[in-house]
Amino acid sequence: MERVEVTLRDIDAALPIVREVGLHTPTVPFSGDDEDVWLKLENLQRLGAFKIRGVWNRISQLTDAERRLGVSTISSGNHGLAVAWAARRLGIPCTVRVPEGAVGRKVEAIRAQGAEVSPLSRSDLIDAHERETWRSWPSAFLHPFAHPATIAGQGTIGREIAEEDSFQESERPSKDSCLGPRCSGSRRKAPRPFRCPCGPANPIGSIARKRSPTASGSG
Repeated sequence: MERVEVTLRDIDAALPIVREVGLHTPTVPFSGDDEDVWLKLENLQRLGAFKIRGVWNRISQLTDAERRLGVSTISSGNHGLAVAWAARRLGIPCTVRVPEGAVGRKVEAIRAQGAEVSPLSRSDLIDAHERETWRSWPSAFLHPFAHPATIAGQGTIGREIAEEDSFQESERPSKDSCLGPRCSGSRRKAPRPFRCPCGPANPIGSIARKRSPTASGSG
C-alpha cells in the first residue's frame, strides 16, 4: 500500500465539505474517578458514527466519469452505511462488499439505503487488501481508510475539538489526555497530521472495542 500523506491544510479544506451533511457534534465533560475528561459525542453524528465525515469528503471529490461508474467499498458496518447513504443522496449506484460474519442488522441497514450488498469471503477480503484486487473492480472504489480525502474528513473531528468554545484554557485537553477512535474494522486510529487538538506534534492514544471476527480492514 502506498504511503498516504495528509496535511492540516487538507483537513481545513475538508471541514466545509463535511459540514454540508455532517454535524458539529458537542464536546461534553465527563467526570472520571481521578480527573475530568471530555467526550466528543460522535454517536450523535448523522448515521450514528464519525464515518460520514470521511466518506462525504471522499465522494465529493469524484469526477463525473467516476460517478457514472458508480461506487463500491468493503465494509461490515458503519463505513458501508455511510457510503450507501452518500451515494443514494447523490444518485450514484453503490455496491458494498460485506465480509462474511458481518452483523445482520448492519447489513440490512446498508441495504435499506439502496446499496447492492455483495458477500465477500474471508480469502477474497484478504486479497482485496493485501493484493489490492479492488483495483480491478469496474466502479470507483472508496477505500475504508487509506485515502487522503477520507482521512482528512475524519480529521475534522480534531479540528472541531481544537476550536471548541466551551473549553476554558485550563480545561483544554493536554497531549496526555487525547484519545481517538480506532474502528473495529480497519483498526486505524486518528490521522497522524492532526492527532491531538493541542497541535500536530502531540501524540494521541487510541481506544477500540474488542476485535470483531470480520475485522481485516473492512471499516
